[in-house]
Amino acid sequence: MNTSMKRSGSVWLALCVAGAFSFALSAQGASFDCANASTKVEHLICGNPELSRLDDELSVAYKVALKDERQPYPIRQAQKQWMKERNECADVGCVKRAYEERLSKLSLSNGDSYTLVMSKDTKLCNAMLTLYNEDMKAYKIIRYDQHEIFTNIWKPVDMDEANHPTYGCMKYWRGIFDINNDGKTEVVIKRSACLSGTLNDSLYIYPESSDVLTLNPQSGKLNPLKDTDNKFNEDIYYLKNSPTTSGVWIGGHFVLNPFILNGTSYISMTDQTPRWIVIAQYKQAEELQDICYFFDPAIEHQR
Repeated sequence: MNTSMKRSGSVWLALCVAGAFSFALSAQGASFDCANASTKVEHLICGNPELSRLDDELSVAYKVALKDERQPYPIRQAQKQWMKERNECADVGCVKRAYEERLSKLSLSNGDSYTLVMSKDTKLCNAMLTLYNEDMKAYKIIRYDQHEIFTNIWKPVDMDEANHPTYGCMKYWRGIFDINNDGKTEVVIKRSACLSGTLNDSLYIYPESSDVLTLNPQSGKLNPLKDTDNKFNEDIYYLKNSPTTSGVWIGGHFVLNPFILNGTSYISMTDQTPRWIVIAQYKQAEELQDICYFFDPAIEHQR
């Protein structure tokens, strides 16, 4: 499944649905054909969505590591030894630990946090890869708020916090720029709202003449913000060019950071567990075109 799932009900319902899809997909196979599974460990992987995902991600990380011309032979030998040790596992917990440890080692062998897994624009993707990895090396996080490329398009919206306190759980920014690269300037509203105690980002796009920025003094909210089909307000986003057989998605709590580079608008997308980062171009009504995928196997899942 390589299309984004539209919002229909609560996030938890969507995540449950995604879990069901993930299970169905994992039954079809991880990085190998589950129809030909012969060992106990292979059957454990095919029957468990999380192990299937880990097997897929290890396949991606291994292929990336092999591109290092300095050490392909040691990496292959280490992988063979690891598979022997993995196959001695007797339960799901043991297999899971084996994958997580191997993913961490492959990430360290690469020397960087993120690797570029998919690129449709070499110059753009390599520039953003450098930015992400420099932050990860220095701070262990990507500091979006410290990079002018992410901050110079936004101005905070005064939400009358004194009379309508949100205690940091509702933030709005406005930007006036051509988010969909159609030659017309739009009003873009970024909304960050608490979801289970963690901020979740959404984007709403209006014509430049819109009065959506008018504050309703009775509620401390903007004029009908969600009355538009031109938005990104998702629970889950499936990577359209997934490098794994069972599909990859981000979501739950989105971290969305539009930016402009060389006159073209993009969106940097990840979630609260930023193993995957997507750079995409916004088209219309929740339609995006994926340009770059970045992957860091060392980051632990928190979903």
